[in-house]
This record gives sequence, structure tokens and C-alpha cells, in this order.
Amino acid sequence: MKVMIVDDNAADRRLLRVNLEHHTCEVVEAADGRQALILAQWYQPDLIISDALMPDMDGFQFLRAVKRNATLMHIPFIFYSAVYTGHKEEALAKSLGAEAFIVKPKDPVAFWEEVVGIVDACRAREGRTVVQGLVQEEEDFLRMYSHVVARKLEEKVAELSTACAELQKREADATMLSLQWQSTFDAVKEAVWICDEGATILQCNRATSDLLGMPKDDIIGKTCFTLLHGAPISINECPMERVKASGKRESAHFVLNGKHIDVTVDPITSLNGGTRRFVHTASDISERVRAGEERKKLEAQLAQSQKMEAVGQLAGGIAHDFNNILSVIVGYAELAKLKLGEDSPAGKFIDNLMDGADRATGLIRSLLTFSKTQMMDMAPVDINQIVGRVRMFLERIIGEDIRLVTEIAGQELLVMADGGQIQQVLINLAINARDAMPDGGTLVIRTEQVMLDTETVTQYGGCDAGAYAFISVTDTGVGMDEAVKGKIFEPFFTTKESGKGSGLGLPMVYGIIKQHNGFINVYSEPDEGTEFRIYLPLVNETVACSSPSSLPYPPNGTETILIAEDNDALRDVADELFTSFGYKVISARDGEDALKKFIAHADAVDLCFLDMIMPGKGGKETFEEISRLQPDMKFLFASGYTADTIFRKGIADIHSNFIVKPFAPKLLLRKVREILDGTDKMHSDIRPHHGE
Repeated sequence: MKVMIVDDNAADRRLLRVNLEHHTCEVVEAADGRQALILAQWYQPDLIISDALMPDMDGFQFLRAVKRNATLMHIPFIFYSAVYTGHKEEALAKSLGAEAFIVKPKDPVAFWEEVVGIVDACRAREGRTVVQGLVQEEEDFLRMYSHVVARKLEEKVAELSTACAELQKREADATMLSLQWQSTFDAVKEAVWICDEGATILQCNRATSDLLGMPKDDIIGKTCFTLLHGAPISINECPMERVKASGKRESAHFVLNGKHIDVTVDPITSLNGGTRRFVHTASDISERVRAGEERKKLEAQLAQSQKMEAVGQLAGGIAHDFNNILSVIVGYAELAKLKLGEDSPAGKFIDNLMDGADRATGLIRSLLTFSKTQMMDMAPVDINQIVGRVRMFLERIIGEDIRLVTEIAGQELLVMADGGQIQQVLINLAINARDAMPDGGTLVIRTEQVMLDTETVTQYGGCDAGAYAFISVTDTGVGMDEAVKGKIFEPFFTTKESGKGSGLGLPMVYGIIKQHNGFINVYSEPDEGTEFRIYLPLVNETVACSSPSSLPYPPNGTETILIAEDNDALRDVADELFTSFGYKVISARDGEDALKKFIAHADAVDLCFLDMIMPGKGGKETFEEISRLQPDMKFLFASGYTADTIFRKGIADIHSNFIVKPFAPKLLLRKVREILDGTDKMHSDIRPHHGE
């Protein structure tokens, strides 16, 4: 049996064809009624099975055309359609001459049995088509056909409306999901963007816009190497290129717009295992880098501080030994001059020797000042004399390529100050000036007296109008700009290379001047040199005698002095000095020896002269044990160590006299005489006697 299948759905045609061919039918197919009408006239099938609704010419129009064609009208026609929703479709089909209206889908076996039954019924009529009741008038067909089509349109419209509503819901859900995803994407604090294989940015979050400083729309579509590196092609350090080669996460570090950025790239693997997308995650680690740099700076400052502390300890040790040596030199020189007499020709040589020792003493005190181990000792001092002493020290340290000029005021400039601290100020400023003149230049230190009015001093705060000592330190070095000038007095700020400056010199200068009720200004321009101007208030005082040589020798004594000194040479010179002036001397090599000899001669000893720092039992311990044996015993302490060392040894709580090595023999004799006669003020003054 030859069967024509007419259906616009290829899948439905294929299923129906398989079923018919299974029953040995010869099948021809058509996709719509117009194509089927042409094929039917040429093929002359034994049976036509058609869908109802099709494009171009549907099943109803095709059936009407078949039944009006004399060569085709005898062919049995069966509708096999899924559009059936009521009796109207079946009624229209039969009114047009269809043998049956079978509704899709139907079991293949049942479908074939029904088709066979229909064909057999047609054969029983000997091929005659039932024409009774068929629609003949066009108007009747159109009326019935329009009802069917209208119903189908209503159904399709309803289906489309439902489908549109579902689609809108899905679009809304998709939009919501997209917004939620973007919101989550933007909530990530790190900058995240997705690139294709060509490094073109496809998506990015808000943090990326913040990082790059541009809107998202200006980022999408650009290549990351253009935006991040300003390069026309991918750079060698690009982690994405390494990901392409390794297939795993890669990282890199960049500096972008002054920010330190860590970038990590991960591959996005597709279902087939390939990589078509790359996720970049960028973190701004500038704070971490700055913290690391600050930590390194603090570590360097700690190392510098420890180094300076070590230098101070070394200076203290050197000072102790050197002061002992100077004490021996000064002592024997004084004794030699005393033995030779004032008229001896050798006297001038001894004077020169003592002048040299005095300069050495000043050098040691400058060293202690530089190492910050000297204590504050406020007294009326002449600024001009300090500049003179500092000049000798500076000539040794600033270098031969720098010319040092001092311009001293014609009158005394007396200020209440610690001379050592003021020396430190001048030394620090001179060292800064030297470093600012790497190719040499001129350093000028100038002093004069100035009068400052209220308006001038008010801007500096805490200063009173009146007469001031003015100190100017000027160099011809590289100078400073305004930014540097604004920070030079800040602790740890330095423009010097790492390891060449602690950043503490100028802050120390500023602090010392403020402690002395003064103020300091700086004037500088790049390549024009620098001038520091210091103002210290003048006082109406007199400077203490700066040289013991002008003092008379005290009268001779007859008392017994116990000397405890671990330095043999110094013990011998003290023994010789006291003996030369009538005293009886008991010498001890250390505190332990002194205690034994005191016990043996307790009734004879009038005064104990103790070195503070000795091996074994020191001066403090010896003092405490002797005081328990004889509470009214008189003492004089001496030391070549720095004042801070004496404090650490716990001497501040002893009501006693103290003399700093190297001491002038005449000063030592006067001190001993004052203590024995009870004219000395018993107090805990352990400050070194500057200038003595």
C-alpha cells in the first residue's frame, strides 16, 4: 500500500514512516499541504495521512483541494493531529470528506489497526467517496474553518501568553541572579576581573574600578596589559602567560600608580578540559609594604641606637683609663713644678705639659658629650669660650677640604647652660654641615649679642623679650627645600643614605636648645647652603673660675688619709702629693685592702679617699662598711668613669663629696682641706666640675 504522510514536523513524520514501513507500506513524505498536493497528483497514493495545522497550506485546506480534484478525490484521507480539542475539528474534517480524525499520539499498533479498518471500509465501498453532507459552498467552509482556526489561535495565544509569562519570570529570575552575582562580585574587597585568551577584560568588579581609577564601562573590552602597564602587548612578567603554559595558578607583583599590587591569575577550565578564561585577583599591599619598610626602618634605628650605646660604653671605658693617665700626668707635673720652684727655667715646659693635659681633658669631655654620656650641669658659661673649645675639636673631624671660620663677639655672652650640651649642639650642626658639603666648602660659626622684642619672641612661644646670645652656624653645602626643612627636627627623619644617619642629631639639637629656654631656626635653599640660628637668653652672672692654677695652695695638713686606688701610678702620685703637703698616707690597692687597713688604723684615719670603681669591693661598698664601723668618718670619692656609670653604681644616695678625674692636684688638696675643716658642703653632688 502506498501511503503519503503530510506533516511539518520531521520527527513526527519519521516515527509514522517507521510504523508504516514496518507493515510493508510504501511511504512518501510532504512537509505541507501545497507540496503534498503536487506529489499526490504524480504519486497517486492509496492513502493520505495528514496533520491538521501546517504552514502555507494546512490539512483542512489540503483536504478540500484533494476532494475537489477529480484524480485525487477517491483517495482515502485520514487526519493524524495533536490539535484536536473538541468535536468541531473532527466535524469539519468529515464534512470535507476525511475518513477519520485520529488524535496524536497513539500507540503504533492501535494506530495501524485503526488505519487498516478505515482502508477496509473504503474498499467495501469500492473506492467511492462518501460525498453526502460534504461542505460544497465556500462560505460554509470558511465559516466552519474560521471557527476551528480561531479556537486554535485562542489556544495558541493562551499557550504563548503562558510561555511569555514563564519567559518573563525566567528573565526576571535571571536578572535577579545576575544582580545578586554582581552584588556579590562587587562586595569582594580585592579587585577581580576575567580575561579571555587575548587578555581582553570581559568582566570586573567595583574594586577593579577603584584600583584603576576609571569606570567599569571604560575597563570592559580593554586589555589588562594596556590598563595595568601601558604596554601595547603582553609583558614578560605577565602571570596570565605563565598560566597558559603551566595550567595552574601564577602570581606577580607590580607597582601601579604608586601602589604595590599583588596579582594572582587562575585558569577557568571548560567542560572539555580546555582553558578559555582567566580570573585575575589583585590586592593592594601598599600598607603591608609600608609596614615592612617601617619595620626595617625601626630595626635599623634600633641597631643604630644599640651601636651608639656601644660607642657610649666604649667611650666611657676609654674615658676612665685616659682620665687615670691624665691624673698621673697632671699630678706629677704639678709636683715637679712645685719641687723646681716658680723661678725654674723648666717651669715653662711643665706649664706646656699641663696645658696639653688640659686640652686632652677637654677632648675626652667632648667625646663623652658626643656619645651622650655626660650629664646636665647648668652653670653660667661664656658662649665664646665654648665656641673656642669646640673649634679645636672640629678641626680634627670636619676634614681638610672644609675651611672652618669662627667670628666671635667682642663681649662676653653669658648664658645659664650645660657647657657640654651646648658643645654637643655645635658638634652636631658642624657634622651635618660637613655631610652637606661632600666636595668641600666653608663652615662659619659666628656669635653676637642681639636684642629681641616681644613681637619677635612671641612666635616661638615660651621665650621672653630681652638680650640673647646669638649663634649662627652656616655652611655652603647643598641646602634644603621647604619639604625637608619642615621635617628636619622630627625624630628619625634623615636625608642620608641607610646606615649613614640615625635621624637623631637635629632633634637632639632642638631638644637641648628648648631645655635651655632658647629657640633655633633654619634658613636654607637648594644649592644655596644652610644657616642654623640659635638664640639663648643672656644672664647677669659671672663665670666660675675656669682654671685651678689661679687658686692658692691650701695650708699643709697633719691628718692621716687612707687612699684606696686600684691604679698603681695614680695611687703613687696621690701618696706623693699628700705626703708633700704634710699628710700621713695609708695606701690600699682596692676596697678589700682599704677595709683591712682601716680596721688596723681606725683611730689614726681622718679621711678616706676612695676610687669609686675598683675590682672586687668598690668605693660604695667600702664606704658602707667603714661607715658602720665609724659613722662620723669623712670621705672623698673620685672616679674617671662617666657620670651615668656612677649613677648606675648607686652613688646618688650617698651624702658625700665627689671629684672627677683627671683632677688638678691643687683642687684635690683644697677639697680635702675643706672636708677636714668642715667647710665643705656635704651633699650628693656627683656632677663633673667642668673647666676644673
